[in-house]
Amino acid sequence: MASIKEVAALAGVNRSTVSRIINGEGSFRSDTKRRVEEAMAQLDYRPSAIARSLAKSHSNMIGLMVTYYTGGFFGQMMNQVQLELDVQNKFLLTAQGHHSADGEKKAIEKFKDLRCDGFILHSRYLSDEELIALSKTKTPFVLLDRYIEEIKQQCVTFDHQKASALATSYLLERGHTNIGCITGP
Repeated sequence: MASIKEVAALAGVNRSTVSRIINGEGSFRSDTKRRVEEAMAQLDYRPSAIARSLAKSHSNMIGLMVTYYTGGFFGQMMNQVQLELDVQNKFLLTAQGHHSADGEKKAIEKFKDLRCDGFILHSRYLSDEELIALSKTKTPFVLLDRYIEEIKQQCVTFDHQKASALATSYLLERGHTNIGCITGP
């Protein structure tokens, strides 16, 4: 893969000129911009997302942690998150928590190591205290399908008891009397 140094050499400009043209910073003579764009095309140069994230202190990556990948709920959730991030020109990274607090911690640490700009967490195993402590760190996150009073502004959930009552009432109103409920852990 070509480097910015190679693009600059081929275009006959310095690296900072190439960088400013890529980032749309400043104005340039049309022939300078054309030479840089042609050099990029000839060398098949693509700016390094990693280098850009180091220079700009953001990566345009969002980490989504789920308990596991299988099942209709998680697949549909990941699809909806991806659709929204596509609109926002953000990149989605996913990780599984592997049904354990340790797995969830490792997933979050990977997101931090990759400098994700934020996290979307479907955490079942981290304690409330651990999530409250995480909320005090630099990287913002949203907690899905779980409510913790101390970080309620970061929680996206619904009233499970009310939803259950509404579903049961609906079935009873239609004459059903043998009603079962299957839940997870």
